[in-house]
Amino acid sequence: NPNASGINTSANVGQYEDTGSAQYAHMIFNNNSNYDLSTRNIVRVKVYVPTPATAHTAPAQLALKLQDGGLAAPWETQVEVIQTYQYDTWQELVFDFSGQSAATNFNRMIVQFNGENNYEAVTAYFDDFTLGDQ
Repeated sequence: NPNASGINTSANVGQYEDTGSAQYAHMIFNNNSNYDLSTRNIVRVKVYVPTPATAHTAPAQLALKLQDGGLAAPWETQVEVIQTYQYDTWQELVFDFSGQSAATNFNRMIVQFNGENNYEAVTAYFDDFTLGDQ
């Protein structure tokens, strides 16, 4: 943990590093079964993003996308929720997928810091990733 303070004093956290070499950089989490969004449709995650070393034009945002990983082009039917973040502080971001409570086809979550369609580097830290209810 590069900044054990505030809402996250744990010693170990996940690290995401986008070197700026990929236009659509992200993390993919595939689930063996489809998400049950009927009651568990709120995603919470703590994030810490240090101020970038170089000037950025990409937004300071985290996008979570739910996809059907069985499709040839899963991005065509994905749902996405975006939250902005502040640099240099731990914060909890909440992603509300309750509008998808009837969906039964999502088994993949995409986690994308920094937005799409850019080549800007970002280092981010995350912890306490949960899928639950309100």
